[in-house]
Amino acid sequence: MFHKFLRLGSGRHDLPFYNDADVELQKRFLSAFCKNDDYAGWTQGKKPAVELAIRKTPFKHDTIDAASGRAFQFRSEGEWPLARTTYTKYYLTPDLAFTPDEPSCSFHKRLSYPALTVPDDNSYIRFMTGAYETDVEITGHIVAHVNVSVTPELTGGTPKDIDVFVTVRHWGADGSEVFYTGSIGDPVPVSKGWQRVSLRKVNKEHPNHREYRPWRDYFSTDVRPVITGEIYGLDVEVWPTQVVLQKGEKLSFEISGGDTQGVGAFSHESPER
Repeated sequence: MFHKFLRLGSGRHDLPFYNDADVELQKRFLSAFCKNDDYAGWTQGKKPAVELAIRKTPFKHDTIDAASGRAFQFRSEGEWPLARTTYTKYYLTPDLAFTPDEPSCSFHKRLSYPALTVPDDNSYIRFMTGAYETDVEITGHIVAHVNVSVTPELTGGTPKDIDVFVTVRHWGADGSEVFYTGSIGDPVPVSKGWQRVSLRKVNKEHPNHREYRPWRDYFSTDVRPVITGEIYGLDVEVWPTQVVLQKGEKLSFEISGGDTQGVGAFSHESPER
């Protein structure tokens, strides 16, 4: 018989493993599956299949509690993604709103940003929700559908591809950004996603394809051309996440042509770009 368990935590890449409760959790798991001594009931259905940290304010990302994951309570679930998830579409509007209400726009607007940027450039387009009136939980997979094109600079050559970077951020009721603890203790946003336009092909016939989790085979034969001035629809996967927006707080969605704040040590600055 196979047993699968998933635990979604928060904090640095190392500290959460050394909390007393987490050390005991690891000992019980290893005892069950390495020593055949299942005194905690892992193989008997006594442990939840999924445990996830519920990320909600108040906390500070640079404290030991946040870095070790102790700042958040865990909740037990029976599966992942959560079966009771309500997938909700949010829309981007010409006036930079980020809203679950489908807009009835009477006009279209092209928004532009430079490519191949780095965090210090502060170059992005940000769309913002209004303040939430009640608590809203976002747990699971996120996919952003955007329409993009590329235009060459007057002094540059002809671009052959487009790299799309997206970021989801959490804003407190006081207007300041809520940072989470990155893998090396750095301040990070809710989540990020990346996609290269030449690798946009999605295999909708694959049994693992979902609307909220598009399946790409990434075969060499799947590479598609990118032509200057052509508009391409693109699904950008955002890393699965968990966050609770409380009354008065906001959520934002950013799109850029390069890394923005929160990328940490995992930047995309290779000459191949």
